[in-house]
Amino acid sequence: MILLSYSSPELSHYTDEARINAEAVQLLRCSQFSAAETLLLHGLSRYPGGEQLRANLLRLYLNTGRIGLAVEMVRTLSPEPLTLQLAALCGQIALQCSHPELGYTFFSRSLKLAADDPSLLLPWAQCCIAIGRLSEAEAVLMNLCHRFPDAIEPALTLAICQSELGLFTEALACYTALQAGAPGHPLVLINKAKLHHHLGQDELAEATLRQLPDSQLDSLDNQLLLADVLFASGQKSKAQSIWRSLVTNNLAEFRAVVPLLYSALESGDHDVLVAGVRAATTAADAVAYPTRFWSVLADCPRAVQQDIGPADWFAPEQLVQQSQLFEDGDTSLLLLHDWVLNHPTLLANRASKPTQGGSQTHELLADANNMAADFKQLLLPSLKDYLQRHSTHPALSSLRSILDIRDAVLDSAVRWSGWGVVLNSGGWQRRHTHPESVISGVLYLAVPAANGPDHPGEGCLAFSAYGMESALDNASPLVHPKPGLLVLFPSFMPHETIPTLSDEPRICIAFNVF
Repeated sequence: MILLSYSSPELSHYTDEARINAEAVQLLRCSQFSAAETLLLHGLSRYPGGEQLRANLLRLYLNTGRIGLAVEMVRTLSPEPLTLQLAALCGQIALQCSHPELGYTFFSRSLKLAADDPSLLLPWAQCCIAIGRLSEAEAVLMNLCHRFPDAIEPALTLAICQSELGLFTEALACYTALQAGAPGHPLVLINKAKLHHHLGQDELAEATLRQLPDSQLDSLDNQLLLADVLFASGQKSKAQSIWRSLVTNNLAEFRAVVPLLYSALESGDHDVLVAGVRAATTAADAVAYPTRFWSVLADCPRAVQQDIGPADWFAPEQLVQQSQLFEDGDTSLLLLHDWVLNHPTLLANRASKPTQGGSQTHELLADANNMAADFKQLLLPSLKDYLQRHSTHPALSSLRSILDIRDAVLDSAVRWSGWGVVLNSGGWQRRHTHPESVISGVLYLAVPAANGPDHPGEGCLAFSAYGMESALDNASPLVHPKPGLLVLFPSFMPHETIPTLSDEPRICIAFNVF
């Protein structure tokens, strides 16, 4: 067999689909990836429906680290006509690349062709968990655990699913059973420790983590988890020692810098705070600061902020933008209202979320439906306007490409995440930020009538900066919600919701853009 050269491929010799695919496979086995890619693309130009050609091109992209190209190819495919093999491959790629909504679609197609295949049911359930179809995932996983009682992965995934459902007792029992059957299994120990930590059982979380071998416990992720657990249990000096060690090895390891600086803020240790901020800002340019670090800076005293940049980089009154997108009663507003209330993932008091006394959906904007697409396109002009107003802010620089976007749905340079929130009487949201995003926002769909002067600020969105105190304790402005109001702000800006006392629900869609 004559192997092709990438510089001068004799593509005209390859006119038969089967031969093209066989030659490409041989090239892949010989690690001649460029030549294989050229041949596969040539084959697809001649045979657009060639599934084996497409499958091998997807594998080539994965093997050469071009995950983005693989995902883009998957996005162009319609699941329904695909064979079992290609649909399952597309599902695995989507799941591996953190696109569970795509994975769900392709695994659902696969299961139409092989309904009882456990190798498809397990990743399908993992996609379901990621997109909030928790009850469906739980039912499938319980069935898999019954069929394969000695298998670790279905039981581990079931425990994760039960944690998301708020079934903490059941999840802990599942982890305990897994530990008995597979002592020392790292994923079992780590996930069980995370659940103990979430439940405030930090001594148990630490004891669980300590069962990991030193080689596992010394990994960066597990050291960060251990430090969080130690800090929460009151062992602050031990936690700070871990963070300092990690920062010493890498001044720009912001996952350790951020909690170390927050601990200095909490204890009022100004010298440690100033030294830490200076070291981190010296190690990286402002445009490279992650959102978590900007959140720390937003909580710093003004004297520290002034060493970083101008005051309007941190001022809520400058960075929070409001616009009336709809009038109350608008048809589009009513459709969005019903979309949230009827969404199958709406769950009361979701685990690990700031919503208290209310319900929250899982992901809305990854849905492949017209509601999600229309919502994104609706927000695009407001996002462009916001970025134009704040074009010089380094925390927003990574999203400047939005200014050139015409279609918010089709353009892959920008990612969206959104969720519905329903607050009941007494409901509120804890002070938080959105660390994985760049710009955040909220569109109000239904807002109770104010209860009068006895409850000032009820249900308002409150922003805080210049220190870690509540927004109610400083002069930061309050956003008074009303139906159709859109609010945009940097994801690093700390914010909270003042409790609503009305019996009428307060309904909104919150979202991130990154």
